[in-house]
Amino acid sequence: MQRKETARGKLGILRNNRSVRVQAQEGRVIGATALITGSTVGAGILALPASVVNAGYGPSSAVLVACWMLLAVEAFLLAEVNVALREETNAGTEKDVESKDGGQTKIVSLTQMAERTLGSTASTFVSSAYLFLSYTLLVAYLAKAGELLGGIVHVPPAAAGVAFAAVMGGSIFVGSDQSTDKVNRGFTGALMVLFLLIGLDAFMETHGDLSHLTYADWSQAPACVPIAFLALVYHDLVPVVCSYLDGDRDKIRKAVLGGSLIPLAMFLLWNAAFLSLAPTGMGVDPLDYLGRDEIMSGLLSMFGVLAIATSLIGTLVSMTEYIISHVPEDLTLLDKAKEKLKHMGTEVESPNLLRPFAFLAVLLPPLTVAFTDPDIFLSASAFAGAYGMTTLYGIVPPLMALSLRKEKKAEMPELVPGGSGLLVGLGLSAFLIAGGQARLDFP
Repeated sequence: MQRKETARGKLGILRNNRSVRVQAQEGRVIGATALITGSTVGAGILALPASVVNAGYGPSSAVLVACWMLLAVEAFLLAEVNVALREETNAGTEKDVESKDGGQTKIVSLTQMAERTLGSTASTFVSSAYLFLSYTLLVAYLAKAGELLGGIVHVPPAAAGVAFAAVMGGSIFVGSDQSTDKVNRGFTGALMVLFLLIGLDAFMETHGDLSHLTYADWSQAPACVPIAFLALVYHDLVPVVCSYLDGDRDKIRKAVLGGSLIPLAMFLLWNAAFLSLAPTGMGVDPLDYLGRDEIMSGLLSMFGVLAIATSLIGTLVSMTEYIISHVPEDLTLLDKAKEKLKHMGTEVESPNLLRPFAFLAVLLPPLTVAFTDPDIFLSASAFAGAYGMTTLYGIVPPLMALSLRKEKKAEMPELVPGGSGLLVGLGLSAFLIAGGQARLDFP
């Protein structure tokens, strides 16, 4: 009898442990979803109304949905390659991808993925493109944050931007993954509340002007693509999400779909609210109409700061991990020497230099550029969306997946079903988007 009770007790413990594990795993999926949502609902949403007003609601919505579909497939391809290389590394094969953060980071970066699948030349190109794109986005984020915060607290934009970067960067630097996750969830929740308040006010202000949404100029639809691409991209976070969810393909798929569908719905509602305010086809920024009210102007500024903060969190996390995994070996010698002395029984109290170096390398250059040219936000955002993102997150992922699938054949589970024709078509679509924008920019 006692043995049965003991067995039941053990079974209860096992069930409780399993329940705790399931809840923890579900919490991680929610955290990854919030990270993608928060990063996606970022600075790009502030540029959306002005970029789509000439095309109208119908054409701009078609562009947003088409870009979302393309980018969702591209994200799955990135995850497919990333998880396959993580499994290859964990299996201890000859082609391991090593970490340089003392074994603390298990993230396979985009450059490491490119080097493993496409070779060293492609890796160098991807590395350069990634750094250029990320720094361009950080310049845009910090410039806009300085402008918005400066208006709220009535200080120079440069001082506000430096304070914003210091607070955001410092909180991520000193905090753990869990605390950063909680901060990001809080910001994302506040962002959603402000979004509803601003959207409802915009609709209430129209008083029957929803007829503006029937205006359509399809010839202006291509001009919507750069900002739509910028607004919907979260792909620099895919390696982070794959690591955060331990390479679980089902959880990654849920996080990517949920985290990207929420922003898409928000963008469609956002555009509807603000396009109903502005005269159609006049080329004016619809945000200016709502910003004339003092209270709503303050809410818009707060929304903008939170939108930039959530974008900044995702970019800072991904760029810091990227630099850590690619930093020259000699910069880690002090940490390695400290570990050796520790194994010999001697504790050495000295800071880990790698992470502070990475944070300074991420934040200082864009801060310098942002406050040299405070009006760079819109032009930097459009350039990043038109060329950097279409290349890095539109053309490169199908090429990497194509190479790895040919090598591994049936051994690699596919997150995106389909043969070589589909992958080539995806890459070609992104190339045509970049080429079409180049024709508009350089007639």
